[in-house]
Amino acid sequence: MKVRQMWDGGPKRQVARDRSKSEHSMGFIPYGSEGLFAGQYVCDKCERLVPGLYRVDGGCGSVSWLCAGCKDELRPKQEQPEGLRRHREAK
Repeated sequence: MKVRQMWDGGPKRQVARDRSKSEHSMGFIPYGSEGLFAGQYVCDKCERLVPGLYRVDGGCGSVSWLCAGCKDELRPKQEQPEGLRRHREAK
């Protein structure tokens, strides 16, 4: 099996030419007119096989396709200001 970018700027996926081999893997589906079968997605950062990806715009027209874990690493961590607390209302 190989990994292929599905279109220019698109996500990467596992692909196979032989359906008999692809049926033993998870969720291969017919793809396009080339006789290919597409499988799981591949994260651009960690390169692991994942069931789905998030499109992340990197600015200046760059796009990455990331799994949930890699996407969460990009989120800035914000510390809670001292003295700011959430109070529960009494019922």
